[in-house]
Amino acid sequence: MIGGIRTAEKDRGATADTVNARTLDPATWFVTAYDDRTGSYRIERGAARPREVDDGIDPNTDPGNDPLFQEFVATLDETEREAAIKARVGQGPFRVALLERWKGCSVTGCKLSELLVASHVKPWSQCKTARERVQVDNGLLLVPNLDRLFDRGLITFDDSFRIQISPLLKSGTLSQLNVTPHMRLTTSEHIDMRPFLQWHRDNMFRS
Repeated sequence: MIGGIRTAEKDRGATADTVNARTLDPATWFVTAYDDRTGSYRIERGAARPREVDDGIDPNTDPGNDPLFQEFVATLDETEREAAIKARVGQGPFRVALLERWKGCSVTGCKLSELLVASHVKPWSQCKTARERVQVDNGLLLVPNLDRLFDRGLITFDDSFRIQISPLLKSGTLSQLNVTPHMRLTTSEHIDMRPFLQWHRDNMFRS
């Protein structure tokens, strides 16, 4: 609502209206309809708050646990399956939790989040329970080259969080990938992940 002096029609364009008071609309406006295909929406003044719709999705659930998704990945070979799982899970709460925990790459400290990969220590397909699949202590946030090496068992980490490098990796390759024997996780405080690192050393690392 606006109070003031409205310019006469004959003077419109030469003289502006004068406003000496404004009152904000006290009514509440709500979006009462939205089409997620077209982006069109409707807002209504004074409408009641729309009832929140329960879509049955737990926001804390690992999206990789979706039964339809599990049915799909069961048709893939192991390499394709892990890639599909990583892409799906890496967009959900698991990734968010890893970003909160590590604040960047778990080894290099790189903070460019769009480059970082949410990687399970014990692979998703090897986890026995849904809880294991979403536990933040079963994850590392890695730059792509380290993620690939870790996934292939060519690097791992000991209980002091120092890198261990497979003898299959030659010095020339390490230099090309900018990997050194002095690397370690950026913090030693996450001792809750030691059992998962032990599993990785025992089952994945190519010593």
